[in-house]
Amino acid sequence: MLDYPFVPPRVLVCDDAPGFRLMLGLTLRDAGWEVEEADSYVTALARVRESPTFDVVLADIWMPEPDMASLAAIRAQLPDATLAVMSSLDLDQARALVAEVDGVDMVLSKRTAPEELAAALEHRRQAT
Repeated sequence: MLDYPFVPPRVLVCDDAPGFRLMLGLTLRDAGWEVEEADSYVTALARVRESPTFDVVLADIWMPEPDMASLAAIRAQLPDATLAVMSSLDLDQARALVAEVDGVDMVLSKRTAPEELAAALEHRRQAT
């Protein structure tokens, strides 16, 4: 039997709120994810272009305002990754905002406990 080293799933957490980004990053690391962070869409796009091996990109919709062109560019760079967005808005409002971006896989609430967000991402990753 061959022994292959475990390669943790990679997630890029994009949020302009440093405290939320830190809390979510710690929770995902505790759940076994390799986490990189970005504080803006500009930084997120740079990280994706530098290292196009993310399994998941989890981005706040409002950084500091919605940028659907950047979300679409992230999707284009990572066609096989899960693209998840999160918002403090009502989920129906959030879905309406991202409706023009082809390929947003998940719309999550920032009001959800970080452990539940991590579990939702893991469930999605296992299902694909």
